[in-house]
Amino acid sequence: MKANFNPEAGEERAETATAFLEQQKLVDLAQLMGGGNDQRIIALFGEIGTEAAYNVWSGVLKMQYEDENSPITIIMSSPGGDVTSAFSIWDALTLTPCPIIMVGVGEIMSAGAFLMYAGTPGKRYLAPNTIVMAHQISYGDMGRMSAMKSKLIATEKMQERFLSLMADRANLKGTFISKRKRLEKYWLGETDSYFFANEAIEILGLADKIGLPYLNNAGE
Repeated sequence: MKANFNPEAGEERAETATAFLEQQKLVDLAQLMGGGNDQRIIALFGEIGTEAAYNVWSGVLKMQYEDENSPITIIMSSPGGDVTSAFSIWDALTLTPCPIIMVGVGEIMSAGAFLMYAGTPGKRYLAPNTIVMAHQISYGDMGRMSAMKSKLIATEKMQERFLSLMADRANLKGTFISKRKRLEKYWLGETDSYFFANEAIEILGLADKIGLPYLNNAGE
């Protein structure tokens, strides 16, 4: 008997298998960190872009609909990425009534470091060997002089917004103005600034604790 081969069916099965494996990773991660299979977790690994923003928004809205009082945990490791996508994710995390537990592991850099501030104050964690990097934002490509001028103005506005949002939620002592000035040294510096987790908390104030939360008690 001649076997029938349907490439599209094969692709659908592969996509289903991939989705199952990704979900299983979250289940395994929740169990390792003290939770069960019903943990409210969003994994944000890799570059910050439109796909990451979509995944965060869809996850947050779904979990908020299910229970707006229970916390949502974001486990993140990111080299940074797109500025506008970072703003989009920030809005998703700060506008929901659900408490947001941020867990930074591996590398938390650029837009990823910015997003650490979006977690609920007191519920932001960094694994002890996490590397954090802060630097000036960049936006747009080279082009016509008029376009370059417009993009420069836009970049300056976005940088100002970045600093204000971070200063407002930074785990640092002092007034909003003093926090903002302190952050400017590293977020407006000419070179990239790197920190281990303990340094990042002390200097940048982007997290509250070293370690990992027990997810089954995360709301406490």
